[in-house]
Amino acid sequence: APPPVEDEDEVEAEKTAESGESLQEVGEEVVEEELDLAELQGMLPPGVDMQQVEQMLSSPRGALLGDFGAFCQERGVEPEMGDAQMSDEMQELQEEWLQTPRDSLEGKKPAEMLEGGRLFPGKMETFRREAPKVGRNDPCPCGGGKKFKKCCGKGG
Repeated sequence: APPPVEDEDEVEAEKTAESGESLQEVGEEVVEEELDLAELQGMLPPGVDMQQVEQMLSSPRGALLGDFGAFCQERGVEPEMGDAQMSDEMQELQEEWLQTPRDSLEGKKPAEMLEGGRLFPGKMETFRREAPKVGRNDPCPCGGGKKFKKCCGKGG
């Protein structure tokens, strides 16, 4: 006969009994975690899948992201996640964070955990075209003497 299926709550209760934590402490942690997630969901723009956010936060990179947020709060700065590009202040904070050993990372520097990479992308440079864009009715740049649309711009 198959073994009886245990309820998840019973399994959790056994684990807490073994670890010495009271059920009240564990319940408070769960409620606090749910409140944090509810608060986070209120801050997200509509259409963002909360399940994907939870999955990302539980990943190693998400843990680093959470640690960076805690580091910013320790420094008295609220991280600005809405901006596509980070402000200069946030760039400096990230550089400092990368080189600071963190207790939450077992005393390691975030730069070691990211293998020298960055948590956020640096400032992006706007692409600038060297030569002006060739218009359909301009002479073809190949030198054939025809309009671009009749020469190299012909689609096929």
